[in-house]
Amino acid sequence: MIYREMNDSECQRLQILLDKLKNSSTNEEANVDPFFLVNCDLRGFDLKGANLTGLYLSSVNLSGADLSNAILKDVKLWGADLSNANLVEACLDGASLCGGVFIDSAGIFPLSGANLSGANLSNASLWGANLSEANLSQAQLKNSYLCGAYLVDANLSSANFSGADLTEAKLNGADLSGADLSKSNLLGTNLSRANLNNANLEETENLDHANLNNATYNDATKLPKDFSPQEVAMTAAPTVINFNSDLSYERLCKKIDEYLIEAIENYCQSIKINSKCIKIDDETQVIDELIIEGINELSKLRKGKDPDYDMWGIPVVYAFKYLPRKITAVIAVLSHYFQIGGAIPRRVLDIGSGTDAVSIALYFYIQKSLIEVIAFEPSKAMRTFANNFSSKKGSYVFTKRFERSVDDLIDRYEKGQIKKGSFDLVMMSSVLQNRFKNKEEEWWTTFIKALNEVTTKNANLILIEPKMKEEMLNKMRESLTDCGWVSLCEKDEFLKLRNMLPNVENKNHELTRMTEWLGQLNGRIFHRYDDLLSDRSDELESKFTKDGLWLFGTGNNPYPVTTWNDKKDYDEYILIFRKQQ
Repeated sequence: MIYREMNDSECQRLQILLDKLKNSSTNEEANVDPFFLVNCDLRGFDLKGANLTGLYLSSVNLSGADLSNAILKDVKLWGADLSNANLVEACLDGASLCGGVFIDSAGIFPLSGANLSGANLSNASLWGANLSEANLSQAQLKNSYLCGAYLVDANLSSANFSGADLTEAKLNGADLSGADLSKSNLLGTNLSRANLNNANLEETENLDHANLNNATYNDATKLPKDFSPQEVAMTAAPTVINFNSDLSYERLCKKIDEYLIEAIENYCQSIKINSKCIKIDDETQVIDELIIEGINELSKLRKGKDPDYDMWGIPVVYAFKYLPRKITAVIAVLSHYFQIGGAIPRRVLDIGSGTDAVSIALYFYIQKSLIEVIAFEPSKAMRTFANNFSSKKGSYVFTKRFERSVDDLIDRYEKGQIKKGSFDLVMMSSVLQNRFKNKEEEWWTTFIKALNEVTTKNANLILIEPKMKEEMLNKMRESLTDCGWVSLCEKDEFLKLRNMLPNVENKNHELTRMTEWLGQLNGRIFHRYDDLLSDRSDELESKFTKDGLWLFGTGNNPYPVTTWNDKKDYDEYILIFRKQQ
């Protein structure tokens, strides 16, 4: 991580801002830019007693800083370095300290050795944070989110973990004497060698699926009734939700509808052009213009051409036209994948992640199993859109997005810049671009060799593409086979999406909220260009191509937004391969 060093004037400005914040309850009241400190180098700074409520401290280096008695309520500390920081009695109520992506086994959010004794971390999110050997004695972690957190040998004596989610957290050798773990979720939690003397484990969830090897207890340890530590299971058995029933499918459609409309609205409010934020409330026409441009550009897909996915309107259009169907497709394929014995993945490489269909499908489909997704997407617009999906508490899927493409992966492989990876599943959904058609066999082989480098032994690969990409699917299949991958498809044939969704004729559900939102957009645009639409004039062509009208339909009402294309000739082909090396 390269941090932005603060010059003398910025340091003076920081001190002025801190003085303002000391006398104000929020950064808005103090008239402080909440993003001022993003990516700053604040190593060793004296921030004792500072009121940092609501600030963004993303990727800030706070190692060795004195934050004792500081107020960090609702602060965003994503990716911050707090190693050896002094956080004695700091208030972090509601703070978001997410950072649980592990790259080359190193946490990007180190809190190792930090002093958090007595700190208030209630409701905080510390997904995968590295808190090894940290001092959290008497800390308040009630209802906190600690999935996959690394708390090995940490001092957690008398800490309050009541209602916390500790799914698959590592607490090996931690001192939990006198700690309150009541009502916490311990699914897959490693408590081996932990000191549980005087601890309260009553009403915990999934304690029978925690690792309690060599953990110590005493007569004062409160355990659930009829619980025997000697009989507990070693690992958790992740629960997979079954969406095959019509009722479950209807519930899924409703969730997709709510989830996507939130992302679309957030994206339209935060979209940036020339560093200026355009808000839909006061710049509706500008947003509409961007969407019109996106409609015209994305219509190139219907002509077998690749659109410019960097256009800011494209993600919105894609979300209405394709994203619900992509999510449905990925869920159907995952259902089949698990039925044929596919393992729950731990690390997923999503190549060409676009608007995040894979991560969303995993979020809806798999419960209570931590999954880390590394998403490669070259389009800034698509990544920006994906970043607007809310990371809800209770989600077990954590996605980190990078500006990478298939070409980047191949280039890094050829230069020897790829490190041995740990991905146990590679997902590719609608990633084979039309420009790949003329690539030579050597290119395809090099691509698969690059995948060999970043995946584990016996890793799996799932590829989902429209049937019009059959020629490229064949090239991909041949290269996978030549490089030691084995098809899991029967008779080495393509799997067809239509055959994976039971009662496929009933899967074309209308998403009501998205259709309503599209109807409002449709009404504004048709009202604005009503005269042009009446005669299909040349001026209209400058705003809409004929192909561009495919999103809206032919009248004042748009086509409904649906989760399935019910045209008889529509289908998607799927390849599932397993690495045999």
